[in-house]
Amino acid sequence: KFDAIYDSARTAFGDAAVYAVPKSVSGGGKDDLTFSARETRLGLNVKAPDDPNIKVTGRFEGDFYGDLASQDSYQFRLRLAYIDAAWGDGWSVRLGQDWDAYTSFHPKMLDAGILAGTGHLYGRRPQARLTKVTALSDTTRVTFKTAVENGYKNDVDADGQQDSNASGIPQTVAQAALETRLLTHRDSVFSISGLYGEEKTSKAPNPDTYDVEMVLLAAQLPLADPFTLQGTLWSGQNLDAYYAGVLQGINLPRGNAVAANGGWVEGVYDINLRLSVALGYGVDNPDDDDLSLATARTLNQRTFATLFYKVTPSFMVGGEYSVIKTSFKGEDDVLDNRVQLSGQLTY
Repeated sequence: KFDAIYDSARTAFGDAAVYAVPKSVSGGGKDDLTFSARETRLGLNVKAPDDPNIKVTGRFEGDFYGDLASQDSYQFRLRLAYIDAAWGDGWSVRLGQDWDAYTSFHPKMLDAGILAGTGHLYGRRPQARLTKVTALSDTTRVTFKTAVENGYKNDVDADGQQDSNASGIPQTVAQAALETRLLTHRDSVFSISGLYGEEKTSKAPNPDTYDVEMVLLAAQLPLADPFTLQGTLWSGQNLDAYYAGVLQGINLPRGNAVAANGGWVEGVYDINLRLSVALGYGVDNPDDDDLSLATARTLNQRTFATLFYKVTPSFMVGGEYSVIKTSFKGEDDVLDNRVQLSGQLTY
């Protein structure tokens, strides 16, 4: 995948935009041009020898976002690496690194950040997951997932230990999802998810245990054969590891977790087999009272329009225009007009 991106104001993190950088920060508010191939992915699907009682598969996938903050540093990064064992009537166990269990779908867009910090919660973490799929009819099924996951590499008190590891408990995720056919031959998806965990700090100024909490609603609705409406709504606290709270989780000087809520909505229209367009909006709204620094991000919004064109079944070119508006507690808002052109070969 190749991306050419122009921003009218500098963003974190360039070719995977999350929020606009405040003007008081070096380079803030200035134009930025990025060429990148870091979203290129390599992977393998693995199928174990057939067994009459259990089906075992695996997946490995990586890209080159090992150093997200450095646009010119191409470091390999593990995305997915898991074993999946399925048996009986819809039971399966997944062990390894995969998408968080609450993730049902993503916005369709070109930006590698896929609305991180502007309404879309997601992550890929080492986990042990149990899934049960129950068919209610030929066109309707219910899926229950529960997983225990490793936390994220946060060390806000700089004591040399990840705060989630220091808590001594895993982060727990659960999801219930309904898939059914309503208006078209494609499935509609409705889900409700919850997450709970803890992060523990041990050094001054406020050594404490901070809860990680989230509730998320998601829906994907094919309203007509060529048109799909999809989106999520969520609320929680201490969710920077899930790209929420505009990447703000714990306000250590004040000793509180940062509460936030938000979501995104998108319409995708498939004009024909080659051409499709998408229009969407995302918002992430941290609680202003939980923030203290002048550069703390109090609101982050993004409106985007994307065009995808398949030159061949495996070669896609596209263009995307976004407006990112980031508000700060004690500084002026920053508005970024972002234009992205991409080319992608899938094989």
